[in-house]
Amino acid sequence: MFQKYDIPLSKEYLLGLYEKYKSSSFSLKEYHNKSYSHENTRMIHAPVKEFDLDLGVEIKSARFCIYDQSSLFIHKDRKVRSRLGLILQGEGPVLFYDEDKKYIQETDFQTWTLIDTDVWHSVPESSHRISFQFGFGENYEQMLDKIKFPVIG
Repeated sequence: MFQKYDIPLSKEYLLGLYEKYKSSSFSLKEYHNKSYSHENTRMIHAPVKEFDLDLGVEIKSARFCIYDQSSLFIHKDRKVRSRLGLILQGEGPVLFYDEDKKYIQETDFQTWTLIDTDVWHSVPESSHRISFQFGFGENYEQMLDKIKFPVIG
């Protein structure tokens, strides 16, 4: 479901990119045209070319997720099969669920973490949380074999 890594891409560098692109943020409610419990969950897509990092696999997307008094509903990602990310500011775990959408596990997302987006997951309400994520077309199991950075834990 998740694996933590030691990846040499600093939070400071990512926060600098966040500042550079934050004027292009958009509401997830507007983007998906769905009824969210909170309208303050926002996203920023960053150009993949900004990252000089060889992960051993093509990066499909790069994005910042901003939660201000908001959360993200239980879902599976449709456009990517796995994500690698971490929290840049604030806190709030990524929660995982079984096929009946019953809670089974969580990760704090405070260090670089690969997650399986084919598994039901969510983010609980957070007063302030900025995270960054790369998205990949490869599934979680394939990514475990391809990422060549040291595993944590």
